[in-house]
Amino acid sequence: MKLTKGSHYLKIVTVRTDQGMMNVRSLQLKKAATAGKGVGTQDRLIVLSPLDFSKLEPVGHQVGVEWQNSPGNMGHWLNGESVTWEFETEREGLYHVSFQFSTPNEGSRVFIAANGGTSPLEVSLPASGEWHKYQRVEAGNLSVKAGRNTLTFKCATEVSEGM
Repeated sequence: MKLTKGSHYLKIVTVRTDQGMMNVRSLQLKKAATAGKGVGTQDRLIVLSPLDFSKLEPVGHQVGVEWQNSPGNMGHWLNGESVTWEFETEREGLYHVSFQFSTPNEGSRVFIAANGGTSPLEVSLPASGEWHKYQRVEAGNLSVKAGRNTLTFKCATEVSEGM
């Protein structure tokens, strides 16, 4: 591309006409207190962001990182698409999962599983009003082992779908 002298703006747009389901800004895991035990001061907050995911599925996915926002987010989710993160914990136990999302659409659901678990958290999302108007959702607790783990976040529409 040859440009003339001066200021120029580059606009990148998609040629797709179907609409995505939601945007996800970040997920957080924090060691959950259990009966008779509190949370240790050494337990750190684990933040999973668009910067550190390890896998997008299926191949040819539509989910992508939108960098025009600060901070960036993962957008253009279609039914059945998922993102997986790898992370490490010092202690096993229950970890509370929360995340920030935005969507103008009603009827979106997400499934969140640790280490390929067969009992994922299922969360129904309310409409946040518009794209990039974020809400935090407290999704629940997942069992996590000490050491290396995976967390998979899968999007679904009206029909309930497992992992």
